Amino acid sequence: MSAHNTRPFTGRKHTDATKATLSARAKARWATPEGRAKMTGREVSPETRRKIGNANRGRRHTDETKRKISAAGKGRIVSEETRRKLGEASKGRRLGIPHTEETKRILSEKMKGRSFSEETRRKISEGVKAARRRKKDDLAALKAQE
Repeated sequence: MSAHNTRPFTGRKHTDATKATLSARAKARWATPEGRAKMTGREVSPETRRKIGNANRGRRHTDETKRKISAAGKGRIVSEETRRKLGEASKGRRLGIPHTEETKRILSEKMKGRSFSEETRRKISEGVKAARRRKKDDLAALKAQE
């Protein structure tokens, strides 16, 4: 092979016999755990995983990527086992559970003396109003269904 030709097989085709040989070798390699590991990638140490995670932290998907992710998940059938696991994973979260009086007091103390800019106050106000409108619309839709 010459120095300038780094892809010597480009433009050529494997014979059927060669394809059968390559297929048989790949299947034999896939049958062993070591061979499977070589074919699917490599094991990454916990430290490397942490470094990769830190490098990607805070990174945001573009709108186009979000649409693609959404489209890929549409129509996907989730097994009962997966649904159970998702339920278990969210068990510790306080979704819809009111804070205790003690927690409310602590949060109140932390917020005292804090001031917001006019723009921030306007945004908070708009968000609260929008949430109230959504809640009102949801209740109206429920009553319409009855």
